[in-house]
Amino acid sequence: MRAFKIVLAVAALAFTMGAMPGTASADESSLTEATMSSPASTTCHESGLTRYCKTVQSGQIPCSGGWICLFTDADYRGVMFSWPAGNHHPNFARIPGLNDAATSWVNNTSILYCINWDAAPGLNNDMPPMTKGGYLGDVWNDQASALSSSGC
Repeated sequence: MRAFKIVLAVAALAFTMGAMPGTASADESSLTEATMSSPASTTCHESGLTRYCKTVQSGQIPCSGGWICLFTDADYRGVMFSWPAGNHHPNFARIPGLNDAATSWVNNTSILYCINWDAAPGLNNDMPPMTKGGYLGDVWNDQASALSSSGC
């Protein structure tokens, strides 16, 4: 009986220290918000002739190579809306949460992209290939309504 109690005590100690299979634990108390990021939530959609994805994550969100990305907050934060190279979207009013909401952008493609002030041609903001902008500026902030993949 005494041997059984010792085995139980050792097993309980091993369990609390994370040594039992499937129960590993780590002390995360020393990690800062900069090194910890919540898992990203990404959903992709077909919208007319274009395909786009929406990613929600705390902190900066990376834009993959070969994609054009718009962010709802400065410095590539908030919600990221992204398109594979060659895709575009003529009217952000059809994308919940994006119309007049873009604040920063990354163009990781070889294509000259353009965001339009309105869905109709008019005021444009160039986004040259392989460039980014952490803030669109006071005039352009939260004004984008369309994305063109044929330049401005």
